[in-house]
Amino acid sequence: PAPQLTDQKVVNPHIVMVLMDDVGYNDLGYGSSDLHMMTPFIDDISGQGIRFGALYGQPICTPARAALLTGKYPIHMQMQHWQVVPQEPWGLPTQEV
Repeated sequence: PAPQLTDQKVVNPHIVMVLMDDVGYNDLGYGSSDLHMMTPFIDDISGQGIRFGALYGQPICTPARAALLTGKYPIHMQMQHWQVVPQEPWGLPTQEV
């Protein structure tokens, strides 16, 4: 017999990942004691989804982005110290991309 078609719509979840450089927990409205309603859109997204409150982050952009792109700790790629600026002759190791 032929499969029956239904009018039910399949709903897939939306996954939004936000990476912000140099942001502390108290810098966003939902985690702040004094910045209520300063970030209403981020607060709204946070209220409708899952919030990760305990995590390991990097203090500057290059290590954070290297970790995100590779899934490795920045120290394993020698990317833990400072940021890569456009004039630098090096970047993320090619075997990592």
